[in-house]
Amino acid sequence: MPTLEITTPSSTPGVTLAGTLELPEGPARGWVLLLSGSGPQDRNQTVFSCPTFATLRAALGRAGYAAYSWDDRGVGRSSGDYLAGSSTQLVADAAAVIDYLATDPASGRAGAVLQGLPLVVAGHSQGTLVGALLAGRRDDIDGLVLMAGPGRSGREILLQQHRRLCEAHGVPAGEAEAFARMKSACFDLLELHEETLTDGERHTLRGAVRALVLECPAVIPDDVDAVVDDLMEWEWRFLLRHPTAETLRRVPCATLVVVGGEDLHVDPVLDPEAIRGALEAGRCPSVRVEKLPGLDHIFGPAGPNRDRSAVRPAFDRAAVDAMTRWLDHTTGRLRST
Repeated sequence: MPTLEITTPSSTPGVTLAGTLELPEGPARGWVLLLSGSGPQDRNQTVFSCPTFATLRAALGRAGYAAYSWDDRGVGRSSGDYLAGSSTQLVADAAAVIDYLATDPASGRAGAVLQGLPLVVAGHSQGTLVGALLAGRRDDIDGLVLMAGPGRSGREILLQQHRRLCEAHGVPAGEAEAFARMKSACFDLLELHEETLTDGERHTLRGAVRALVLECPAVIPDDVDAVVDDLMEWEWRFLLRHPTAETLRRVPCATLVVVGGEDLHVDPVLDPEAIRGALEAGRCPSVRVEKLPGLDHIFGPAGPNRDRSAVRPAFDRAAVDAMTRWLDHTTGRLRST
């Protein structure tokens, strides 16, 4: 299938974002903007050596949809610095990409293909929150797909995620619980601070977090700095402070919620139902929830050591089929009006 390598403006003058647009062989039925999960990701959202979004883009292309994803700031061919950003910046960058591809004459061949087509935003994991924020602020998004996304409070999800991953990886119970207590204490501090910190705020917070990490018997001395560095990243403060239900209630478009039945990062029962409840209590006109048995957080087959294998498959046929069925229905309804 044809692909286009594209560089778009970001929300910051002078910073550009490089991505790949996958095109179907024939006329596109619509186009899907893919939003990656936490951490600086490349356009393929490569996880455990698996290019998850490359797999999904190709599958969507075969189903008749154009699909676009890009390198986060400071990754691959994109400029800027992801770690110096914020959730506000992620939403603004996604908006800038849409504005360029869907309306700017400078987008060239990509714009000629995409402009006028139904637009669906599909976020994975943390990207579901970015997608929901984006959908609540624009009137040109025709559908939203939330893949393996959180529906409950950040603290609840993160602590449950920690315990489930430790159990799956055979971490001794005492060690896992000590680490969980340390994380919970750090969360108490992190919840008090905005995503963006002044140098003074960062220095003070880092010192307090470091003191808690040093008290944890499960953290060996050589790992202290790495644990502190991780906990100081802005994404922890975003997840802990974000009013997820409020954001979901503002989504005005049809939404598909997809989760793997063996997901260890979100709860495959509690989170999709929390998402459904918030969407139905707000502006969303229709919600469909698809729970896919046997699949993990990246929609590959779950199994022993599924989160540590060297190379893992992603976006199993069941996940792609669930998405394309919903896309066919949603975009078909729009094309017929």
